[in-house]
Amino acid sequence: MSGDELASRTGGDASAAAESPETKVKKRYASSKYDFVKVRIWLDRHYYVLSRFITSRVLTVSHIPYAAAVKIALELKKQLVDLGILDVSQSTLEQHLFTIMNAYGYGANYISRMQMMNRFHYRRCPLLILICGTGCAGKSTVATRLGERLNMTNVLQTDLTRDLLQLGSGLLSPTPLWFRSFDSDDDVLNEYRKECRAVRSGMDLDVAKCCDDGKALILEGFHLDPSLFLEIIRRGNPCANAEVPPRAKSDGPAAAKTILAAGDDGRKAAAAAAAADDGAESAAPIRPIVIPFLLAVNEDEHRRVVRERFFREGSAGADSANPARVVEIFQVVQRYLLQFRDIVNYVPMDMSVPVENQVERLHDRVLEVIEQAYSTDWF
Repeated sequence: MSGDELASRTGGDASAAAESPETKVKKRYASSKYDFVKVRIWLDRHYYVLSRFITSRVLTVSHIPYAAAVKIALELKKQLVDLGILDVSQSTLEQHLFTIMNAYGYGANYISRMQMMNRFHYRRCPLLILICGTGCAGKSTVATRLGERLNMTNVLQTDLTRDLLQLGSGLLSPTPLWFRSFDSDDDVLNEYRKECRAVRSGMDLDVAKCCDDGKALILEGFHLDPSLFLEIIRRGNPCANAEVPPRAKSDGPAAAKTILAAGDDGRKAAAAAAAADDGAESAAPIRPIVIPFLLAVNEDEHRRVVRERFFREGSAGADSANPARVVEIFQVVQRYLLQFRDIVNYVPMDMSVPVENQVERLHDRVLEVIEQAYSTDWF
């Protein structure tokens, strides 16, 4: 799917404070009597304990709706416990799981996607998702919901990084950019780029850890300037790279045995099984997959959202700033960011419909890029 297709107006209410569907389902299926029975999943001589929560998260990553994923995970645990199968091999577990998935209407395509994501995690392929955009564009809401869908717990906000840098160095103004006075648009952009460079430097260790350790990381915030990520975006785009990155050609037998080993115990068991596999080849470093998104808001919606966020009675900045000027600064930054539309996934936000509609599009795009990488032996 192209960036323009992704830009179809199925956006989300980025300012919505309502509970996500995931939160509502969690409340309903918070506990079960089956959670008190341990089922051990064996990987050769090592095992991990089956987690209903981890199973549902793995299913969600594969694009099974959260409510259905929770039901499938519960049914899997219930079936194994009722049958008295408390020690089971990974392959037998998968047979039970895939049978249940088929019964719920999630057949071959979903199973194939799960196997793809299993390989992705087993190979420890680094994943970096950038969610750029001007102020009040819904970045934090989208990043949080996308992280829930992809089971990505590491979401780094540039606002927090900037605040820490400001407190530590004193070189950045304590007043947010949009509440300051500037003589021209050029002055706005000069200060914006200056702060972006400082934030980019402050996030270097996090980005390096993601790439070196095979981690998954979402960066989101106002201070993400695509010009500072051009090289890593270019190298990390499987859809634009004809060159196939080097990797170990053999997965080893353990590679196909870790589809639900996503928790700490499961990862340890999978790692031990892989280390014990005499035939496994050493893995070559894997180039990170980088997926940049740019969220944009039209000016009329921007005015409404800015007033709701900053200029309600008692809001910080409401007494000292001009709403029109805040919107103007945000729009100046947005026009600058739109220069990079060709190298990012452009996402126009529609604040009149549920945010889950927009997150669905981003989730689709992430899986498409990973599938492209998978098809070209990226990992």
